[in-house]
Amino acid sequence: MNALHEGGRRTRAIVEVSDLAQLGATGGRFAADRPPPTLAFILFHVLQEYARHTGHLDVARELADGLVGEDPSM
Repeated sequence: MNALHEGGRRTRAIVEVSDLAQLGATGGRFAADRPPPTLAFILFHVLQEYARHTGHLDVARELADGLVGEDPSM
């Protein structure tokens, strides 16, 4: 199993047993002087980042072969 699928499996297992209102721990990524985000906020942020990078692939594809959108032959 590749690392992406393994990461997804592990994330799903954690989320399935967690409360989406649970707060993140402060320190490191989350500064102690600000309210910590909820698990729901963190998951939404990850989704936004994934979507943003997917869009980057669309631009790279368009620059590479001129096609816009999905290739119907694939």
